[in-house]
Amino acid sequence: MIQSQSSGSDAILIDNNLSMIQIRWLLALIIFIAFTLRITSISYLQLYPTSDAFEFHTLAKNLSEGNGFTLDNIPTAYRAPGYPLFLSVIYKLFGPNILIGQIAQAGLETIQCLLLFLLGRLLYSSLAGLISAAFWAAFPVSVVQSNFLMPEPLFTFLTGTALITDVTQTELF
Repeated sequence: MIQSQSSGSDAILIDNNLSMIQIRWLLALIIFIAFTLRITSISYLQLYPTSDAFEFHTLAKNLSEGNGFTLDNIPTAYRAPGYPLFLSVIYKLFGPNILIGQIAQAGLETIQCLLLFLLGRLLYSSLAGLISAAFWAAFPVSVVQSNFLMPEPLFTFLTGTALITDVTQTELF
């Protein structure tokens, strides 16, 4: 049973009926579902990068092959280097394959479920963290954006990591 203690606007969910084992199993299930949805989306849609995603792929491929930050062998400063650099490391390790980049993004989006769980647990309760993780796991935009080689999954992951770091290092109240 979920109870709510309210003291004005500070209503906090209490999950005293969930054991740590149940919480861990639920979190593992949510993470499994999140990754499965993203991999299914990648395999079902089979999208080839176009426009911005194609440029990110090309920049990362050129970086991983030692050709510098170039498009058509011309150095460019049109794109910020962070995401192509991340993707180039993935390409260097596993080969310049679009599918590898998509799987890496699916992994980042799945890790975001864990980060949301941790943030919800730190700020409210384990139940709030589980609910947040479950919403992100099934959020259609989050599922589909793994298909596109775009910086949003990396940005979301880095933002979540920064939030967790900030919350754990500061006193909340």
